[in-house]
This record gives sequence, C-alpha cells and structure tokens, in this order.
Amino acid sequence: MITDEGKNEQHFLVVLDFDDTIVEGNSEESVKSLLESRDIQFPCSMVNHYEKHKDWNYYINLLYEFLHENDIKQKDIVDSLHKISFVKGSFEMLQKVAEMKKTRNIDVIIISGGNVLVIEKILENAGLRHVIDEILSNPVSVEPNGLLKIGLLNTHSCNYCFSGEMCKGVVVRNYLNRKKAERNIDFDKVFFAGDYLNDICLCLEMREQDFVMARHQFPLEKDLENRKVKGQLKANLISWKTGYDVMKVLEKQTELI
Repeated sequence: MITDEGKNEQHFLVVLDFDDTIVEGNSEESVKSLLESRDIQFPCSMVNHYEKHKDWNYYINLLYEFLHENDIKQKDIVDSLHKISFVKGSFEMLQKVAEMKKTRNIDVIIISGGNVLVIEKILENAGLRHVIDEILSNPVSVEPNGLLKIGLLNTHSCNYCFSGEMCKGVVVRNYLNRKKAERNIDFDKVFFAGDYLNDICLCLEMREQDFVMARHQFPLEKDLENRKVKGQLKANLISWKTGYDVMKVLEKQTELI
C-alpha cells in the first residue's frame, strides 16, 4: 500500500541460508584447508561419527578441537575465511538488496546452521555485513585456552530436523513474533533462499503469498517439488541457479505498488 505521501507501507522479510546459498560449500568445514596446508589428516573416525549420528554441532566441535590440538589458533581460522568463494551472483544480489532497502521496507536476515563467528567474518571481509539486519546462527564461545566452542541456537522436537541441529522453522517463527511485539509489523511477503533438507521446516512455515527459492539440483528443490504436489508446501516455489535469479525475484516481488 502507498500512502498519500508516496511512502511504501509494505514490509518484506528476506531470509537467506548461508552455505551453498551465499557462499559455495560449507563455511565451517572450509577450515580443513588449514590442516591440508600442514599435511595433517583429519581423522576419518570423526567424519564417520557424523555420518552415523547426524549431529552437526558435535562434529564441528570435534573439528575445532582437532585444530586446537594441532596448534591452529582462532586467528588462523579467521584468516582462512578470506579464501571462501561466493556463489555466482550472490555478492551482487546482496549489493542490490542494500540499494533496495533505501526505498523499501525490507528486513534481511541470515538463518544458518553454521556459526556466527564464521558468517560475521566472511561478510565483513566482503564489505557486506551492513546489508544483514540479523545473523541467526549458532553462538561461539572461546575457552580460556583459546579453544572455540560452538553452541546450539535452539533445541526442538521437530519431525524434520535432526536433534543435534537447529530448527530454522522455530527460528523464523520466533523472529516474526519478536518483530510483531517490537515494531507491530506483519510482513506482507517473506522470501527464503536455501538449498538443503535442513531448510524444510522453515519452508513449511511459509504462506501462500510467500516465496521459497530452492537452489537448482540441490536436495531441497526435489523435496519441495514433491511436497508442493502433495499440498504440504503453501508458498510459491522457485528454482534458482545463481544469485542473479534470487535478485530478480526480490526486485519484482517487492516493487512499489
């Protein structure tokens, strides 16, 4: 809706996954390159533990413990993040969103099963941190000996998410409730871009006027196509290959009307 003064009164929420949506690959696991550079082999037993139990946070804490045992410090980890590559077009998409926020009521948040430290540093390195209103991811603490410990943003009894991982459905629901309480905002449209099956809960929270953008040929796309046919997914489903595709959807669907 536009008021007499021409101000856009619509409110939009853009929710972005991080790994394989903004950056290519897994940002937390990227620190394994520090081991490779020192010709240190990451134990297969730790990888096998994750494959068996699907407890991502436990696995990542094992990784950081192993780095610490091999005298790889927090500074080394942070410095290694400069090597992370962005998904094609995602850097430009975030730049465009920053411009759009000047004339449209847009909240931009990242909801990621990674951790706040890694995401913050990658965005800061790229000069994009100012685009994101909130990063909702797992917290990081530093032990007295310098060891990084990854916490869990939420616990849940979700039917779709593994117990050792955060539930993005809970996270987005809490965010919407908080913004309603703080600013009395009901978002006219919610947009989400993601790629893997840990995004399912968030997608199923979304309404008919919302847009779910699933990365082409990644697991989330096929799963949601099936759920759309079964009537389990209410939101509009769009496949994307590059950040430019996401940018086009956001530009068109948030136009001032």
